[in-house]
Amino acid sequence: MGAVGGGAAFQSALRRAATALDWVSVETLGVLAVLTVGAGLRRYRAETDPDRAANGARNPVRAYFAMLGLTALNPATLAYFTALVLGHQSTQSSSTTGTSTTLRIAFAIAVFGASALWQLLLVAGGAGLGHVARGGRGQLIVAVVSGAVMAGLALQLALS
Repeated sequence: MGAVGGGAAFQSALRRAATALDWVSVETLGVLAVLTVGAGLRRYRAETDPDRAANGARNPVRAYFAMLGLTALNPATLAYFTALVLGHQSTQSSSTTGTSTTLRIAFAIAVFGASALWQLLLVAGGAGLGHVARGGRGQLIVAVVSGAVMAGLALQLALS
C-alpha cells in the first residue's frame, strides 16, 4: 500500500512542477533552434575551402560501429533489452524443456539483430544526407530546417 501512496504523492509533486518543466523545455528548444541556425549561418559565411566538408567526412563503417557502440552502452537501451528478455523469459517460465533456453537465445539475438539493422539504416540515411549536404549551402539548409523543427516544437509546447 506504501507504493501506491508514494506514487500518488510523487505524481502530485510532478503535476505541480509540470508547468515549470514545460517552460524550461520551451526555452531550451528555442535556444537550441537559435544556436543551430546561427552555427549554420556562421559555417556558411566562413566557408572558404570547398573540400573542407569532404575532408571532414566520417567513414560510414566507423560511424556505424560508433553508433552501435553508443547504443550498446546507453543505459536506457540496456534496460529496455533486459526488460524484453526478462519479459520473454517470464512468459516462457512455464516451459521447462530445453527449447525454452534456445528460444531465449534466439529472441536475444533477434532483438540485437533488429537494433543493429536499425543502426545501419540510420547510418546509411545519415551518409546519404551527408553526401547531399556536403557543401556550405546544403549544411545551411539542414541547419535552418533543424532550427525550424525545434522552434515549431517549442511553439507547439508553449501553446498547449
